[in-house]
Amino acid sequence: MSEVAAAQPPFVNRSIRRAAIIDFDGTMVDTADDFVAALNAMLARIGIERPVTRDEVTDYVGKGSENLIRSVLAVRLPHSQAVAHSTTPLPSTKANTRRSTASTRRFSPT
Repeated sequence: MSEVAAAQPPFVNRSIRRAAIIDFDGTMVDTADDFVAALNAMLARIGIERPVTRDEVTDYVGKGSENLIRSVLAVRLPHSQAVAHSTTPLPSTKANTRRSTASTRRFSPT
């Protein structure tokens, strides 16, 4: 038994989780204007003059940054230029994914 477990009183319920993962972005805080500013800076830097609007961003968010950027570019560039051609997973990705999946427990409301 670890020192931490041994130091806890016997009535402590060790099955209670003491951490939670919370998705703040778009759930608890509104970051759409930050996305608009960042995407418009990106578009200007690559020479695209048609800026993104807040409504457009809010239509695209919720499926990850890759989807957001791809969606913004897809309506402004030909398909061959709008998709990533050289993006590949890092070598550690598979190992990290297996490790985190093995250690993840699903919480169910009681």
